[in-house]
Amino acid sequence: NNNNNDDVKNVKNGDSDNKNEYDPLMIKDVNGENSGRVFVGLATHQTTGSSVHFHAQLIPTIERENIDFQDPYLKLWNNSLIKIGGMVIREMFDIYLKNMISSQNKNKSNNNKSITTNYNKLDNQPKNLEILKNILQMATFSTSTPSSKVSDLLKNGFFALTTTTRSLFVPWIDKNNNNNLSLLPISDIFLPDLGIEDFVSVPVISKELIDLCPKFWDKLKNDKLIKTVTQTHILQALDNPMTEIKSIKFLIWICSNSNSKHIDIPQLLKKFRFLQEDAFYSKNNKKDNNDNNNGDDDDNNENDEQDDEEIGVKTSGVVKFSRIKFFFEIWKFSV
Repeated sequence: NNNNNDDVKNVKNGDSDNKNEYDPLMIKDVNGENSGRVFVGLATHQTTGSSVHFHAQLIPTIERENIDFQDPYLKLWNNSLIKIGGMVIREMFDIYLKNMISSQNKNKSNNNKSITTNYNKLDNQPKNLEILKNILQMATFSTSTPSSKVSDLLKNGFFALTTTTRSLFVPWIDKNNNNNLSLLPISDIFLPDLGIEDFVSVPVISKELIDLCPKFWDKLKNDKLIKTVTQTHILQALDNPMTEIKSIKFLIWICSNSNSKHIDIPQLLKKFRFLQEDAFYSKNNKKDNNDNNNGDDDDNNENDEQDDEEIGVKTSGVVKFSRIKFFFEIWKFSV
C-alpha cells in the first residue's frame, strides 16, 4: 500500500526513525548482539563469531542446519571456502576503514599513512562513529557456535593477508596534532598501560578508540598482535628533554607509582630533563646574580654550588635533575 511505500522511501533517504533501518555493516541477532550467520542458501544455526554474515557454496549436514566438518573431503572444501571468506572480510575491513576516513577529507590519497581526518569531525557525527565501530567489529572474532572452527578459519584467513609487505592498519588519534585520525601499521602502535601513554613518544591507542570497540583491541592483545607500552618506552622518551605538559604527566605518573617495586624511580629521575627556561634555579641564573652583587663572599658561592647540586643544573635551556629530593619537594608542594 501507499503507507508502506512511503516508509521504504524514508528509509532509503535516511529519514526514518525505524530501528530496523538497513545498515550493511551492522548485523544483529534476536538477542540484539552482533553475531553474523553462515548461509547455505538459507540460514544455518552456525554463527560466524563476527558481525558479518557469510554465504558461500558450503556443504551442510543432512539436516542443513550446520556445516559438515566430519567427512574428510567435505571438510577440506568447507575449510578452504571459510578461510577465503576471512580474506574477503580483511579486504572489506581495509577498504571500509580507508574510505571512512578519507571521506571526511577532500584530499584523497592511496597511501594509508597519509590518509588523515580530524577525530572531532567524527565525534560530532554519531553516525560516523557508529560506522567506525562497526568496521572494527568486523575484525573482532569471538568463538562461533556450535562449531568454533568457523571463527578460527575466518580469523586465520583475515590475518593470512598480513605479510611483511602488507601490514594491518588500524585507526590512531594523534593527540599532539589536533586530534588527527589516521591509519598506522599495527606493528608501529601500542596499547596504553598505567598512564605511561601520556608522556611517551611512541603512538598509543587513545581511550576514545578503545571505548569505541574494546573487544577488538582485547583480541589483538590476547593474540599478541599488538604490544603494550613499557618502561623501555619511558627510557626512550627520556632520551630527549620533555615539554612542560609531558613533564607534569611524567611526575604525576611517578607519584602514582612511587611504591611500585617494578619501577626504578631513581634511574628514571636521573634521566629526566625538562624544557623550561626559567623554571628552576640554575648556575647560569646565580652567576648573573653574582655578577650584579659584588658583596657575595666565597661562603655564599659554596652554598650556591651545593644548592645547584641538590636542585638541578640548567645547560642550554635544559634542566637536568640529579637528586630525588627535588622530586619529593615537588610532590609535597602538589599535595
